[in-house]
Amino acid sequence: MFDVDLSAISQGWEEDNLIFSYSCQKQLITNGMNFTLQQQETGFSLTVQLKEQDEELSVTKFSLVEKSNLEQQSLSLYDAAVVEIVLQALDLLFMVADHVDQPEIAFIISKDEAVHLSTFTCFFDAHCILQTASQDYDMFVNKTEILKTTIRRELWQRQGHDRYLRNYLQNNQKGQGFSAAEFIPAQPHPSNIIAFPL
Repeated sequence: MFDVDLSAISQGWEEDNLIFSYSCQKQLITNGMNFTLQQQETGFSLTVQLKEQDEELSVTKFSLVEKSNLEQQSLSLYDAAVVEIVLQALDLLFMVADHVDQPEIAFIISKDEAVHLSTFTCFFDAHCILQTASQDYDMFVNKTEILKTTIRRELWQRQGHDRYLRNYLQNNQKGQGFSAAEFIPAQPHPSNIIAFPL
């Protein structure tokens, strides 16, 4: 487990047509490792602690840190950011499990951390275990592709009334963080439209 190259895995994501871009860091700990996914554009990070005990894998930490006020500025973009970073972390867990030939990963995390996984219960059994066999990964990939396509479609539809979202989709370069200027409310522009008299 300790020799898995997470950076090579995260570089492969660049070709996956994701909404955001990621970097990944690994830190070895006693009986396991921490890996931290950094969402480049939002500054969000997700730290997952993965431990190996008695030849079984378990996630003992699943901590999402949000470093911007994106939720107040664009709820649609915020939701997309949270969903995508969690999906990328789960994808990474599948890769690690495959690397060490483990058919499952148990999640032993707090209720606060489990909140971020509530949307993804379809990937877990009743005992909070992520089944990681190849057929389970195939199912995961199929479901996540459908979900990602739906999210992209919804974002493009919602940009008409969400200027932060529109600005991100039309102008932001992959890997660039949001600038503070993007979150300053714009002054209304004078309009050439004349209101119809009542």
